[in-house]
Amino acid sequence: MTSRFSAKLSFLFLLIATFSLQTACVQAQDATESLHELFDEYWAYQLEINPLLASGFGDREANRKLPDESFKALEKNQNELEMFLDRIGEINYDELGTDDQVSYRLFQRILEDRISRHDLGEYMIPLNGWWDYHATFAEQPNRMPFSNAADYENYIERLRGFPEYNNQFLYRMRMGIDRGWVRPRVVLDNYVGTVSALIAEPSESRFMNPF
Repeated sequence: MTSRFSAKLSFLFLLIATFSLQTACVQAQDATESLHELFDEYWAYQLEINPLLASGFGDREANRKLPDESFKALEKNQNELEMFLDRIGEINYDELGTDDQVSYRLFQRILEDRISRHDLGEYMIPLNGWWDYHATFAEQPNRMPFSNAADYENYIERLRGFPEYNNQFLYRMRMGIDRGWVRPRVVLDNYVGTVSALIAEPSESRFMNPF
């Protein structure tokens, strides 16, 4: 009787252990899938809000557009980033594999860094004196495809969007000036030349090169 009881007890423990192992595996799988789904959603969101990035990955529909760099858009983006941060916090870190744990921490750090930079007001000093928005825009003739009429129409629409795009940055810089937040002058020595070099007669403008 004792032997039978011991056998039944051992079998019960085995069932419990097997169930626990299966549950742990399911939980780990769920955590991994949730993390990767979050990464995919974040990447899709970045492509949506940054047409320049999307263009670099072959999205020709995005070639007509420029990012919305207005303060209102940045505030909306801040809310989205906080949502992503909340969602990654809901994923059980301990149930992830080693590589995914590293990715988890990096992604969390990226979100926290971007949120804190906005909270500190980095958007009011968008120029760094190295590679700024006007220089990136000036590279568009070299970064966009020109193999059919639609490509040229997309390019023209992107050119038409630049005045508003430029004004969004100017508005933010004026916010910084009003607050007393500007780059040190030494950082922007000889900076005007990077702008004036882009102002030319149509026949000499780099923006006419595709034509």
